[in-house]
Formats: sequence, C-alpha cells, structure tokens
Amino acid sequence: MESLKCESCSSELTADMEIEYSNQCNAFFCKPSCATNYYFEYMGSTTVDLTDGDGLIEQGIEIVNGKLVKLKD
Repeated sequence: MESLKCESCSSELTADMEIEYSNQCNAFFCKPSCATNYYFEYMGSTTVDLTDGDGLIEQGIEIVNGKLVKLKD
C-alpha cells in the first residue's frame, strides 16, 4: 500500500487533516490553501501589473477614470 500525498506540497495525508478533493484534477490536498495554490498555478493565474502601460495595451486593456476597460478591436 502507498500513502496518499497532497498534490501541491507532497505531505502524506492523514485523517486529522482538512483534506480537499478536486474532481477536475482528480487530486487530493492536505488543506484548502494547498488546493487553492495548486489551482492558481494550474490555471496560470498571475497578478496584473497596473503600472505597466505597455503590458496592459498588449492585453487589450487600458485604465479610464480608474476603471479597467477593454480596448476596441
């Protein structure tokens, strides 16, 4: 028999943990924060640098009156 491990941090899973299971990833996690970290990494989620005007334009976004708006095609 092989112990189950957290998909995110590789900790061995025990009955006293707040275990999360993902149907989408078919994976177990030792706690909700490990699941969240895995999901953000899996989806390629990153923080947007709102001070990078060129980067925003590349994404088709600009800031108008403090709001993010999509540039017209």
